[in-house]
Amino acid sequence: MPDISFEVKIQKAVGIDIHKEKIVCGFMGVEMSTEVKEYGTFTKQLKEIVTDAQARGISHAIMESTGIYWLPLYHLLEDAQIQVVVANPLKIKQIPGKKTDSNDSLWLCKLLMNGLAAGSFIPSEEVRQLRDLHRQRHHYIGELSRVKSRVLKVLESCNVKLRSLLSNVNTLSARDIIHAMAEGETDIEALKQLLRKKARKHLPLLEDALEGTLNEHSRFLLKTHLKDWNYLEEQVASLEQRSKQIIDKQYAESRNLLVQIPGIGAQSASIILSEIGNSVEAFSNADKLAAWAGLAPGNKQSAGVRYNQHTTKGNKYLRLAMIQAAWAAVRTKNGYWKAQFNWLCRRLPKKKAIIAIARKLIKLIYRTLKDNLSYEEKGGDWYFEQKQRIKTILLQKKNEMPNSVAG
Repeated sequence: MPDISFEVKIQKAVGIDIHKEKIVCGFMGVEMSTEVKEYGTFTKQLKEIVTDAQARGISHAIMESTGIYWLPLYHLLEDAQIQVVVANPLKIKQIPGKKTDSNDSLWLCKLLMNGLAAGSFIPSEEVRQLRDLHRQRHHYIGELSRVKSRVLKVLESCNVKLRSLLSNVNTLSARDIIHAMAEGETDIEALKQLLRKKARKHLPLLEDALEGTLNEHSRFLLKTHLKDWNYLEEQVASLEQRSKQIIDKQYAESRNLLVQIPGIGAQSASIILSEIGNSVEAFSNADKLAAWAGLAPGNKQSAGVRYNQHTTKGNKYLRLAMIQAAWAAVRTKNGYWKAQFNWLCRRLPKKKAIIAIARKLIKLIYRTLKDNLSYEEKGGDWYFEQKQRIKTILLQKKNEMPNSVAG
């Protein structure tokens, strides 16, 4: 009979099955008895897990990425110099019919010891802090958008047609007028003085647009929403300032390389660095990073037929940042990315084409961060020249094929 046993790559390990109110640890290793022990989730009990692992000479641990419950224990294990693998629960499922808390912990331990558990990408502590700032900013930006919609709803319900005159309520002119109306200002001449520069072309229509039915209740709602608006803007500004300080101190060089790429500004570069850090060593190649960002097509092949697939699930924050950067890049006049986008749109819908551009951008970011490369803009004319050259070469090869066969 052939030997099908797995090679033990780690001598001692602990598998950790984490729940909201309890943690089950399975200790296993060479020349040590297998033991399963249950702990609570208070900090004192988490420290006890670390102490028990160190007492057994364990230097490796594995746990599932269960919500946010794994984070406190991960920090303690990391501080104790214990290497931790945080695994995707979908990739380390227990055998059906044998699932219990104790079996789960031992199963995790077996996978780790035999090298069968792939860990998730966990960035450094500094990058995790930067990530927290940007993700919080993302949520505030979303809430800010909803607050603006509520302001518009109050105005439209009172038939104040300010939106019909100005592009959006986020302009200085619009905000000043809304603030004045919320405070009870009804004098049209006074409101006209609040229009700035280009907005003053709407002066003749302003009186009709502002003739609504604002009452005390509507003004109260406007004041409430405007307070939320101001508060959220202050929070966003505070988060941006904090993240900028971290970037300037630790990642300024990487940011300066990224902002050279069309479509990537200082804020986009900061978001990208907050998700992947300034090192891409955790990803073996650019395709792996693109897949992690949710910008790679899924694999579905059967009987030699490759089926159409949507992009894989990935880091939604990085994916969104890359799509926004792609839209900005393709708007560059006579740029390489605009030319490539136009070429792709010949055979793809615009939304699929922009995903392709985002995937190419993130591959470029991988090479930029890995090799510290500076971006060089080739231009749209260069792109079309290369496409035409390739087309000519392929056409020549096609014309030469019959002669080759005949010879």
